[in-house]
Amino acid sequence: MNINVLNHLCGLLSDSVFVVSGEGSAKFLHGQLTASLNDMKAGDVRSALLLNPKGKIQAYTQVYYKFPDFWLVTPKAHAHALFNHLKMLAPLSKCQIRESDFQVYHACQFCGLETDEGQGSQRLKDEWSAIAQAQFSHSRFGSEGTDWIVSSENIPSESKIFDVRAGLRNAIERHFPLVTTNAILGAIPQECHLDHCLHFAKGCYLGQEVVARLEHRGQIKKELKSFRVRCCENENTDQSLELNQKELELIYQSGEEDNKSFLSPVAFYMQGFYWGQVMIPLHLDLTRFYYNGVQVEFLNRD
Repeated sequence: MNINVLNHLCGLLSDSVFVVSGEGSAKFLHGQLTASLNDMKAGDVRSALLLNPKGKIQAYTQVYYKFPDFWLVTPKAHAHALFNHLKMLAPLSKCQIRESDFQVYHACQFCGLETDEGQGSQRLKDEWSAIAQAQFSHSRFGSEGTDWIVSSENIPSESKIFDVRAGLRNAIERHFPLVTTNAILGAIPQECHLDHCLHFAKGCYLGQEVVARLEHRGQIKKELKSFRVRCCENENTDQSLELNQKELELIYQSGEEDNKSFLSPVAFYMQGFYWGQVMIPLHLDLTRFYYNGVQVEFLNRD
């Protein structure tokens, strides 16, 4: 990442940071989450999922090994499920979990963004490094960026808060699953193209049999699709709505008397369009989807 991007984009994210400590932490997390975690070195970060026994996503998290503890950077939409699950089992594995008061900021460079060169960028990098408890690279918005975990509200004054919608639009255009929202909850990882969060050679974890069987023998029947749809001129587009509370009901016009509906759990308004992601059965004709009488445009994967 080009650090000078911090002059343009650096925003507070709605994430929780859980700290797992104790001599059994690595083994405990390794057995609960989908990633391989017992071979991590200090400073490593890995994407991981918490699944239920049916292989469906309950939570997404970034596991950061800040020796001797593990920090789990988790979207607010997923935090309750992850924390409660781990808190219930942690005492059995000689470890503890607690929620910290750290804040997470993200800096990311999007396509077409012009950045300033010069000493000001290095100074801003130094200021962030001075207050950060930790930092690591992460592509949560589909482009490489940096997460900064800080315990102070006094962030560098030259930093500009970015519009999260710009980040989500970038992720949608790049077909990156909206892991910061509830769009992926209840889905099987392969349906959301989150294969990189799975490890098939490690020991057992919740849902492993389902995702392993699908990986080696099966084929997904539905897929998380990115879309946009133009808003009607008279439609109220409240840009102040929290992103994970904005739902769109897409109608599939099958030509039969009863049309099917599909709910996009998170969508947002930007520049005349609603942008979102929705789980769609693969056998359906994508040209038959509408929202308020307007045809939905699904964005093709590269």
